[in-house]
Amino acid sequence: MNTQILSINLVPKNAWGKNVRAVVSNHEWNKLRWHFGASLEQPTPGGGAMCGHSSQGNNYLICNVCERTFDNLHLHELWQFDDIKLIQKLIGCRAICEECHNAIHFGRSQSVGLEKQAFAHLQKINGWSEEDTKNHVKSSFREWVRRDRFHYKLDLSYLLENNLISKRNIHWAWLDRPKRVRDRLGQR
Repeated sequence: MNTQILSINLVPKNAWGKNVRAVVSNHEWNKLRWHFGASLEQPTPGGGAMCGHSSQGNNYLICNVCERTFDNLHLHELWQFDDIKLIQKLIGCRAICEECHNAIHFGRSQSVGLEKQAFAHLQKINGWSEEDTKNHVKSSFREWVRRDRFHYKLDLSYLLENNLISKRNIHWAWLDRPKRVRDRLGQR
């Protein structure tokens, strides 16, 4: 298997919807999106937005994986799982396009009929053979099944340590709102 630029990131089922976006306001989320280059709209203190340039000063955005340009990107959270202490720790964020987002969230892509497109993009970006790509998919799902047996504690200290958000703007109680989690996942 050649180098891995893009990889599948399957979050355990019991952690679905339990992420940064679930515990911060839309305004705080949009500030993070702009900071990491996923939005051209810079949030203003009053809750509005100034349009036009990315945090890098461009009038376009660049996917951090495939390096294509767009006018809007997803903000993808990077997680590190400690399988001994059962901690799901945020270690960064990156701006990614829709196709890279679908490949990373391969399980979700399967459930909404985008499996073939996600598979093809994963294969293309990594320069893998079909067999290499299938092996990566299988390996990712094996890891997901193993991790799905446990409940991980969410660690968002990265946001505080890097002065990206203040502690008072992280609303941990929002994780206990089933309707909010369902809404974030697009379920009713």
